[in-house]
Amino acid sequence: MEQQQQNMKMISELIVWAFHYDAITPQMIMLKLNCTADMANAIIITLHTLGILNKNDPSNDAEPWIVMINRLQDIPNHMLNVLQADGHSLEEITEALKGLPKEKKKISSNILSDRAHEWTAVQDKAPEENIPIIIRICNPEKEFIETKTEIVYLEDTKIGLWDGNKWIICGPHPKYDFSPCSDKENLREGCNVTHWAKCSGTELKGWKSRLDPHHKYDHMYIDVDEDKIEDLYRSLILACSCLAKEAIHYPKDHEVRIKLEEAYGYICDFQAAFDRNGSINAILATELENNNG
Repeated sequence: MEQQQQNMKMISELIVWAFHYDAITPQMIMLKLNCTADMANAIIITLHTLGILNKNDPSNDAEPWIVMINRLQDIPNHMLNVLQADGHSLEEITEALKGLPKEKKKISSNILSDRAHEWTAVQDKAPEENIPIIIRICNPEKEFIETKTEIVYLEDTKIGLWDGNKWIICGPHPKYDFSPCSDKENLREGCNVTHWAKCSGTELKGWKSRLDPHHKYDHMYIDVDEDKIEDLYRSLILACSCLAKEAIHYPKDHEVRIKLEEAYGYICDFQAAFDRNGSINAILATELENNNG
């Protein structure tokens, strides 16, 4: 009887502990309890039976077990009563459901996890001066995503350079820059460059031509009230973003995707016209074609 009570109390402790995480693995339980793999797997099955853990394919050992309870109201009344009877207050349970304490959360980066580039920390090695490179900009005071176990701070990538004194974002620059970490050639307040990577010729060419028109025009001229230009420009950026996301839903429908890409190009061209003081003409189109050729 006493052993059974101890086992139930241990399960209660593990339930509240599991609430701190998005997912649990047998290895995590082995480390916590210093137990064998068999015991850890048995505990996992118990938590699964109680509705605490679940996964799509229980036979897939590589897949972690997802913690299914994330809010106090998700906990069945009988389970909540058991947890409280074992000494866990509502305040403790509520705090556990918020995840790990902030100081114990892992600081992650979507950008640095990209294996396409070999990132170097600025504090470890400074880049050559006045050479365009890919830079990772971060604002460590603003959280972009926070999960139960991780924090991703506001971050962005640009092509820029170190001039020996300060970081400069390479042009061309848009008429209005709504980037979260930079404003045209300058870093925004609170932001700093943490890592850099070498920039290929293709990447640099793409950066330099990113504001070029997508289509040819004999003439495009936009005349808008001065106090409406910034709002219109921002709306065009949002429209482009929506079209890009919509195109993802049609990966197999070639005809629809082509139409979306064409529409995306035309809206980008309105932005390109604003970047060039309101107009695109045949002379500009010829110059761009020659430069890119």
